[in-house]
Amino acid sequence: MVNNVKEQLYVALLILGIVGAGLTASASASQNLGSDAWVKISGVFEGYEGLTDGIDDTRENSYAWAMEVFDGYLWVGTNRNIFGTMFAMGGMPTLGGMPEEIPPITDMRPGIYRMDLSTEGWETFYVPVDMTAGMGPVPMGMDLGYRMMKTYDTENPEPVLYVGSLGYTTSLIAIDGEGEMNRVFTMTGQRLLSIRGIAEHEGNLFWATEDTSGGSMKATPALWYDNDPLGAFLENPGVEYAKILVPEEWLGERGTEVLDMVSYNGALYVFFLPYEDDEGFWCGKLTLNGEDYEWDLIVGDQNLGAVYPAGMGSRFNGGAVPIVFKNKVYVGTMDGAAFRLMNGISQPEPGDLTMGGTHGMQIYRFNKADKWEHVMPKHNVRDEKTLDVMNGFENPYNKYIWRFGIQGNRLYAGTFDIGTGTQVISTAFGMDPPELPTPPGFDLYWTIDGEKWRVVSSDGFGDQYNYGTRAFVTDPATDTLYMGTANPFYGCQIWKKPA
Repeated sequence: MVNNVKEQLYVALLILGIVGAGLTASASASQNLGSDAWVKISGVFEGYEGLTDGIDDTRENSYAWAMEVFDGYLWVGTNRNIFGTMFAMGGMPTLGGMPEEIPPITDMRPGIYRMDLSTEGWETFYVPVDMTAGMGPVPMGMDLGYRMMKTYDTENPEPVLYVGSLGYTTSLIAIDGEGEMNRVFTMTGQRLLSIRGIAEHEGNLFWATEDTSGGSMKATPALWYDNDPLGAFLENPGVEYAKILVPEEWLGERGTEVLDMVSYNGALYVFFLPYEDDEGFWCGKLTLNGEDYEWDLIVGDQNLGAVYPAGMGSRFNGGAVPIVFKNKVYVGTMDGAAFRLMNGISQPEPGDLTMGGTHGMQIYRFNKADKWEHVMPKHNVRDEKTLDVMNGFENPYNKYIWRFGIQGNRLYAGTFDIGTGTQVISTAFGMDPPELPTPPGFDLYWTIDGEKWRVVSSDGFGDQYNYGTRAFVTDPATDTLYMGTANPFYGCQIWKKPA
């Protein structure tokens, strides 16, 4: 049992996405961030840099990995202790012991938390049972994290919250308005699986993960859908949902995974993250023709009919996440080099602290005619050297345009800035840290037209350990925008921007 648990922890580390029950309360005393009026609503509200947060007063809740507003609550799903796992299970040598910025591993079980929107008091909704039965080095559950949440209005009288998990068994978890929780879909594999793409599209809920039923050694994703997944499960717990296969010729030798999906203009756009070396993201368009769904390749291998090349012509644009804003789809990219290193697909260069080099990311948008253009940097910037400087909001350490949020007529774009990680790791290895072009901590920008971008923060809201904006959600009743951070050093934080 111990060896199996260690193996699980180590493999979880390789995708750097892994990553107790009871009541924890907090008042909504605020840390007001200047004219943009962002307010901190978890943990310590002033002088919070380097102090424990993590929603429930634990440093081990590394990321607010998923967020949603549902049934009068703000819901948050976490993952656990990314850097602690990396050092402890990866066998990384350090000088003078573990850096103080990295929390010790005590419990690898993630949590689903919720905050009452009327009182702003927090409570723990769910933590998985310890599957090691006390025999492992640390408690560990069936789930290693919760990486996507989506409220879906079904044919039933009340909406349902659907949550996608990470684990050797990945689940689509349904939570109803009474707080009842059911795993309505599961898929088990020999490697870690996750449901990170969930989307509502024309009367159905779609979700995507690897389809292991065929026994393929490579990652073979598929999409499942139903107009009422919870209702179908309650009627028949053995229900087999409708499934859509991804064309075999799109998968490459190692396979691919679905990173995200978005419904737009009568089609479901599916964004693929290939496992091949030096391969940019793909985007497929799924439309209903009669009773059958059909694929069109928009971004990918042009020999297979794609309109645009993989990664929009850049191998560093390894993945992408979309959002619909003002009747267009905005797409933020992520560094493919970083992803390949995280997944063990490629090996780091000796002394590399940057996860494959410094390559700032880009933002694109497309319209109903599937015409794409990049808007960060501006579409009229074409010189490669100029693009290299302007990518990532002129910060090459911005590895991801991680997530988007919308409030009123503003589109917010947040980043994953690896600056903090380079400082901590270099110190641990006794190496000189690289000189950073901006203060460490995530960058946050907003725009009303996609042309002009205004900075909110370039230093993680004054906390260098906030290295990413991991999740956004807007309360449809009040237009309050909520944001959850990635902070694997002292625990994730939750912020809000009132309308």
